[in-house]
Amino acid sequence: MNTAYRAFWTCKRTFGKTWVLKPRVVHWIYTMVITHVLAYNLTIWWLRIRNNVRRTEFSKLQRLPCLDKTGVMEITPAAAMEVLLELLPLHVMTEAEAQVGIYRLMCTQQWRPKSTNFGHTKKSWDMGAQTQPTYVV
Repeated sequence: MNTAYRAFWTCKRTFGKTWVLKPRVVHWIYTMVITHVLAYNLTIWWLRIRNNVRRTEFSKLQRLPCLDKTGVMEITPAAAMEVLLELLPLHVMTEAEAQVGIYRLMCTQQWRPKSTNFGHTKKSWDMGAQTQPTYVV
């Protein structure tokens, strides 16, 4: 989580204080840098996403680019900005990314859990009934 914050502020500091980033540039930085930082090793720490404290941290992290993108007042709720910008909540997006990654590993027989009753390998047990992930086009 701290790495994602550092990545955001590093990207933001690369531009001068008087320069205003265009909303599409802020969106690109968010989707190409910050979400990829969070997705690193997601198949291992996916269980932490379901923690309410982590969900609050994800909401705070997603709020920063939303504020920069829209230019609204700082008291605007994060959920309202997510709806306005048509963004999925970050915890939903990361859990979906973990499911796709684990499914890909299961299909290539690279997912070999020692036990399916606990830990991060529980996801393979949850996904055992599914035959394919569903994609919305």
